[in-house]
Amino acid sequence: HDGQGRTVISILTHTVFSRPASMCSCGCLTAVLLLASLHGGRGHFLWLREGSASESAIVTFGERAGVPESSAMLAMVANATSVFLQTSNDDRVRVPMGVTRLPGDVAELQSDPLPAEPPFSLELSATFGVFAEGPEPPRLLKYWANADRVHVREEWPLVEPWSGKEGLEILLLTPPIASDQCSQSGSEQTNRSAVCVRGLVRFQKRVIPSANITTFLHDGSKLGTSITDKNGLALLRYPLAATKSPPFTEVFASVNFHEQQSGEYEGKHYDFVDHWATTYARLVLASSSLAVLV
Repeated sequence: HDGQGRTVISILTHTVFSRPASMCSCGCLTAVLLLASLHGGRGHFLWLREGSASESAIVTFGERAGVPESSAMLAMVANATSVFLQTSNDDRVRVPMGVTRLPGDVAELQSDPLPAEPPFSLELSATFGVFAEGPEPPRLLKYWANADRVHVREEWPLVEPWSGKEGLEILLLTPPIASDQCSQSGSEQTNRSAVCVRGLVRFQKRVIPSANITTFLHDGSKLGTSITDKNGLALLRYPLAATKSPPFTEVFASVNFHEQQSGEYEGKHYDFVDHWATTYARLVLASSSLAVLV
């Protein structure tokens, strides 16, 4: 908060103005609260990952990376969310997703076990709608996510061309870098074994400089931020999990980008497109050398 009742976002700054509840109808208040949750300090995103046991695709909607949250919030994005799988240069296929309700009135979207072995590209896209609040210009909100997988690092060049053809993407590139080579990556985690991965931000395959990448731990908590260079790259530092089960560390990252393109969506005008992208990867220690399953 900036002292004037406004909520300010640190990634490509937005300011959200809220009206008093007494001035809103129920529908208006719901829209205001949803907009605040999407663009305010809580920062809700769509997160795509693979289940560690079933190898199914899992989608969550919330502040914490990969952690299921309110079933009511998920219901607002479920019908707009599409997940796609690609295993070759042929066309990608849509992955059917269903709502799975969990204890505590939380929920996630989940697929059957994926009908493919790595390497593959797993992507998500969702167009949420047009928002306009207070003096802020109307924006079209779009979500993107990927959770690509490979067996070995040599397979990454096969997978990389399949992803991010349409929207915003953040990729975690291989091979990782030893922690003693990335002490300036922006993370304050210095007391555990760690690695660095190069994060690449692109929009429709075009690299995006000066983008803020936010990193998240396997438990969904925020780790730190880094800014991409002129080549769309940033060095991201992740601590490795202390346990060996599962035999990898799950990590996440997110990024935001404004496309200066106006238009109409479902009869509503917007001044620009507000893109939010997340990514998921599995970092492993294999054969005494670092590898990554993206």
